[in-house]
Amino acid sequence: ATMASGARGLLRALIAMAAVASVLSKEVLRSSNIHCSSRHAFRPHVVRRVVSQRARAEDDAANGGATVVRVGFIGTGTIAEAVATGMLSCSHPLDLHVTVSPRNAERAARLAAKFPSKVSIAADNQAVVDSSDVVCVSVVPSVVDTTLQGLTFRQDHKVVSFVSTASVEDLRPLVAPTEAVFRAIPMPPIAKRRGPFVLHPPAEGEDDKDVKSLFDPLGTLVEVQHEKDLKVLMATASLMAPYYYIMAQALEWMGAQGFSPKEGTRYLAALFKALAEDVMDVASAGDPASFDDITKASQTPGGLNEQNLRTLDERGFYSLMKETLNEILDRVKGSK
Repeated sequence: ATMASGARGLLRALIAMAAVASVLSKEVLRSSNIHCSSRHAFRPHVVRRVVSQRARAEDDAANGGATVVRVGFIGTGTIAEAVATGMLSCSHPLDLHVTVSPRNAERAARLAAKFPSKVSIAADNQAVVDSSDVVCVSVVPSVVDTTLQGLTFRQDHKVVSFVSTASVEDLRPLVAPTEAVFRAIPMPPIAKRRGPFVLHPPAEGEDDKDVKSLFDPLGTLVEVQHEKDLKVLMATASLMAPYYYIMAQALEWMGAQGFSPKEGTRYLAALFKALAEDVMDVASAGDPASFDDITKASQTPGGLNEQNLRTLDERGFYSLMKETLNEILDRVKGSK
């Protein structure tokens, strides 16, 4: 009810929550041009920019005019692997060439083996930057400064950060002279092109069209103008693990009643998948009150669902959830 009575500006967050719920349920079920003045002519980053654009034009010509986008990943962890897999597993409108850093040798080798004609493993992070048009930064927050400070970027790079704690303004001096800097919130199901892909700021400029075209096929692209809204979505994304754990706890309880764990897994996955798809249906109407409406419609007066909801509410389950989200949002706001 509190969320439903909030400002309509949070509607994107509600729809994103619905998308996350639908994606997580399905996962469980399936697992049972440059302008340069003469004063810039001898600057190294300008020379690199000219070379980069010439190389890209040659690549486009070699590919029958298809737009070639070279994507680099600094850091090859779970999220980077998921994003790269999602990009390369679909009929993407862009001709993608991916370069990954060698830091996580096992993941890098796995991607190169899975997509041998599309993925290259760079010698180091600078090689990733030099060979890319779009550079995705996917390292843990504690090393983002030291990782980026030693690298040389071009003005025409597009930098997309997956780092949860670094704002766009934090990142700009680290990737200067790059002008186009974005933050994104991808989640693991993006590997299968499911769920929301949050991007800030929106890729609205003509020079940024490749960024939008790059990520749009990966799922539901949610573009947010203000960083404060991005942080709300980041906090909301922390519901992923609790969502899974509700099912894990329900399965444990079913087992304690003597119910088959295998059949319990199938039942819970199918149940939560159906519920999440209903949520997606009502969220698509664009009415923030729809979550309240579907909650009311799910209860029969005096019925079991009414009892469960009332009892959990009286015992502080939902208040605690919102308190925890506030704590996580405070952490996101207070970081860097």
